[in-house]
Amino acid sequence: MTIDLQNNYIWGIPPYAFWIGIGLLCSVILFLYLLYDNEIKIDKQLLIYVCGIVGVIVGAKLFGVIKNFLLTLYNQEPLTVEILGSAGLVFYGGLLGFLLCTSIAIFGMYRRLDMALINLIVITIPLFHGFGRIGCLFAGCCFGTEYTDFLSVTYIHSPQEIRSCFPTQLVESIFEFAIFITLFIVHKKNKEKNLLKIYLATYAVFRFALEFMRGDTIRGLFGQLSFSQYISLLILTILLLLTIIHNTRNVRRFKNENC
Repeated sequence: MTIDLQNNYIWGIPPYAFWIGIGLLCSVILFLYLLYDNEIKIDKQLLIYVCGIVGVIVGAKLFGVIKNFLLTLYNQEPLTVEILGSAGLVFYGGLLGFLLCTSIAIFGMYRRLDMALINLIVITIPLFHGFGRIGCLFAGCCFGTEYTDFLSVTYIHSPQEIRSCFPTQLVESIFEFAIFITLFIVHKKNKEKNLLKIYLATYAVFRFALEFMRGDTIRGLFGQLSFSQYISLLILTILLLLTIIHNTRNVRRFKNENC
């Protein structure tokens, strides 16, 4: 696959903005469908989603600033306003911002965390992200290591002098659409399943592995691991601890009931 980064606009729109827009449109439509399918009134829920979108933007940028700040400390470089201001977007920051803002909005409206509603919101995340990674593919960011075999991507007029590389963006996009379909089916069969845990655990493992195929150093390398890999490990550790605590409580409850 060959992509000319100077001539890849879609109807005059930059490819990243175009695919992000498509992803946002599809995820909102999906959210409305899920509300209708689960017989939930569409009154304040769209406002919740809007809060989540604001959280995506703020969180992604904030994590980019944190990443640049930590990199300067790690590399023992002088910290400047330009370095912090040039920070890009970090997906994990956008994800955390989205989940945090939607959760706060839900709690503010209903005075409780409605897991049924959170599950519906989670289903839309990989759909949006899948389209976003298509945007990354055609924008020339988040590219892979040097690679010339099957499905390799060659960029023309790249400011970063990218040659043929591994299609990390395409691989992640396919994964996101696959996990979206999986979450959708799981929810259809069992609405009590905690989809947030399933998504976080699955994505963290996948992202940790895929990072080894990334070729863009701008994402932040701390030794042999990237910024996103450390976050993946942190997420998996937290989920493991929560699972252990939950199982321990269940065992104690079972013992108390059968004493």
